[in-house]
Amino acid sequence: MASSATRPLMFSDYFWGTEFTSFTGFDTLCTRLKQGKHTTQELEEFLKSRAKIEETYGRELTKLARQYHAKDEIGTLKASWEELKTETELVANAHLATAKKFLAEYEAIREFKDRQRTDRKKSEDTVKKSQSYKKGSYEKEVRSKKTYEKSCKDSDHAEDLHLKMKSSQKQKQIEDAQKKADSAKQNCQKCDLQYQDSVKVLDEARIMWEREMEICCNVFQELERERITFLRGTLWRYSNLNSQLAVEIDNLYEKMRMQLEKCDPELDNNTFVESRKTGQERPAPIVYENYYEKSAAPVFADKKASSMGSNKVSGPISSFSARELPEIPVTPPTDRRTDNPAPPASVGGVYSTVDDAKSDSILSQTEYALVGATAPTPIPKPGSRTRLVRVEYDYVAQGGQELTLREGDEIEVVDMEDDTWWRGRLKDGTEGMFPGTFVSLL
Repeated sequence: MASSATRPLMFSDYFWGTEFTSFTGFDTLCTRLKQGKHTTQELEEFLKSRAKIEETYGRELTKLARQYHAKDEIGTLKASWEELKTETELVANAHLATAKKFLAEYEAIREFKDRQRTDRKKSEDTVKKSQSYKKGSYEKEVRSKKTYEKSCKDSDHAEDLHLKMKSSQKQKQIEDAQKKADSAKQNCQKCDLQYQDSVKVLDEARIMWEREMEICCNVFQELERERITFLRGTLWRYSNLNSQLAVEIDNLYEKMRMQLEKCDPELDNNTFVESRKTGQERPAPIVYENYYEKSAAPVFADKKASSMGSNKVSGPISSFSARELPEIPVTPPTDRRTDNPAPPASVGGVYSTVDDAKSDSILSQTEYALVGATAPTPIPKPGSRTRLVRVEYDYVAQGGQELTLREGDEIEVVDMEDDTWWRGRLKDGTEGMFPGTFVSLL
């Protein structure tokens, strides 16, 4: 229960504003009361629904107990929920009398809500009228002030014109200027009185609004205090009714409380960890691996060594080092032609370097037979007159010494280092290395 020693903060002290025509404080209070009304309606509907459940005896109450399963819960809290379901089903045959008490509480809430609506509307309407009067008085004051200021400017202008005309030799002009100055001065005095009256009326409207607003603040605060107290009492009685019902059926709710005493958050968390844990070891860091420090020997070269007695891959090409030429992708491009198969994957998964590719070339026929692939287009030998080739597959250069190939391009072969890497020249004069398995002879 809340302590009665809590010092209340008064609504009438905290819901104002410095802007003269602002009613934000009042609007905030009205919103709060509407929200409270909504909460009251929800509790009203809750009790009505609960009474209806009670009236249908154990069948509807059992349905309510079985409707919610907390299927995702585990551990002691899950056990507490299951105990709640069990006890709800066991008290089904005693709920007829309890239903009448719930209906009585429902009716009490309806009467309380109607009474609150009447009291709230009375104060709310009074403040709205004073606000409307204050707003109208303010608008009138603004217009009066503008009129007054304009009349002052007109009077000053007429007086200045009259003073200037005094030096004139025409008496008629002097008299006309005097009349205009007097008329403007009289109008200014009239506007001044109207402006003063509007300020006085506005101040009276302000005082009246503040008085009504302060009364409204006090009424609203009392209504809120009554609402909270009433709803707290209703919830308290609702809890007692359920407790009494539990006592009537052999203290079943005591079992529920005993089960809740066993509800241990840490134990439930431990149960979750033990049943759903995914492991304690964290991922190892990814370390840098220098490509050129790896063994250059391809897989098929190892097989060849074991079957033919070879245990070494040929050395680097004289013109290009292993570091100068990058690797060809593991999977060659898909062949777009029906009469020319796609180039096979390199031995060992990639052409590591030009050196590796050269060593692989001596095993090319054997390797294609092992993987079930068709051998590539025959490679022209050095000195051959056929020097033009057509690109059959796209290839993106892996370094500055390589050519980027596009299907259909024609390349003039400059030099054939080995069966894998050739040097050629594009039509635009760009020269570089390219894989020989990606082209066909013209």
